[in-house]
Amino acid sequence: MDLSCPANLIGIPDLSSFAPNLEFLYLDGCVSLVEISSLQNLSKLPELDLAQCNKMKDCPEIPCNISILTLDETGIEQLPSSIKHLSQLVELYLYGVINSYESKLVEEIVNDVLEKFSYMPKNDDSYDRNLIGIESRVEKVEWEPKMLKAYCFMRLGAPLGNLKLMDLSYSYNLIGIPDLSSIAPNLEFLYLKGCSSLVEIPSLQNLTKLTELDLSDCHEVKECPEIPRNIKVLTLYYTGIERLPSSIKHLSQLVKLSLNRCDKLVTLPSSIGNLKRLEGLHLGQFSRLVTIPKQHRRVEMS
Repeated sequence: MDLSCPANLIGIPDLSSFAPNLEFLYLDGCVSLVEISSLQNLSKLPELDLAQCNKMKDCPEIPCNISILTLDETGIEQLPSSIKHLSQLVELYLYGVINSYESKLVEEIVNDVLEKFSYMPKNDDSYDRNLIGIESRVEKVEWEPKMLKAYCFMRLGAPLGNLKLMDLSYSYNLIGIPDLSSIAPNLEFLYLKGCSSLVEIPSLQNLTKLTELDLSDCHEVKECPEIPRNIKVLTLYYTGIERLPSSIKHLSQLVKLSLNRCDKLVTLPSSIGNLKRLEGLHLGQFSRLVTIPKQHRRVEMS
């Protein structure tokens, strides 16, 4: 059922009585929507999109087989008690939650998830099999390394073995991240774009399956972390890095390297001239770069 964007929709009835087999419910852009009846009896519903329902303060109760829950730019102040039972949840989107309780909401979300995990036996890794992607772009939240570790990762008690994508872009107050190799050893995509307070990133060299890293607009990052060999796309646009890491010479799979506006970077190591698969080297708007390896005349530069 797609009811996206009707401006005058203020409520919906109990859908379980006339659409009991509903699998997709899209209500994004319903800017006047105030109330939604419980959805808990829609036992076949795997996807719910409430993005931009900014007048909705209460999130409805959710069926336990939901796999994708989108709450971007809603006005919700708390999550329903059913959140702890969402064992199939794969993607949770919370970009731009606009009410005045953002920080409290994020803490509540994490605590709810941890509470859910606490009900499982220690040898039960069913959450690990399901958890594939994390996207957390809630604005104006006071993230600190100790909070990131304590609430989001370290208290889970076991590595998230199937976690492949982590997007923490535009977490403006994020200043550090823990060693992800012990938390998400099979991570393939890591996006930290726009984390303007981020200062330090530990070595990523043990993330052997990581293929894409985006640190663009991380102005305070002075040292690029060591990079794993399988990286294909490395975006360092508008960072504060002063030199590339020694591991750059081993990036035999690297296809695209973006270094635009890296104003403190003076030289590129000659070793990157040996990266045979490099097709794009982006160097625009450099103020201090004075040497470029001759080998890169064959590479498309911009």
